[in-house]
Amino acid sequence: MQEPLPVPDRPTLPRIPADDMACLPDEAYEALAVRDAALQAHVRRLEVIIRTTHGQENRNE
Repeated sequence: MQEPLPVPDRPTLPRIPADDMACLPDEAYEALAVRDAALQAHVRRLEVIIRTTHGQENRNE
């Protein structure tokens, strides 16, 4: 029987005020947005993989 893996807490990421981002060129702002979206998607995929070790009862968490 496989031992369920713990789902780690997501880290608290710092919020960056819009005023601080206003000085960035549009390309840099877009690159940061794309990077953040890719990282969030990666975290979701990893959480799904971890939850497959929890059995049928916890798959919809």
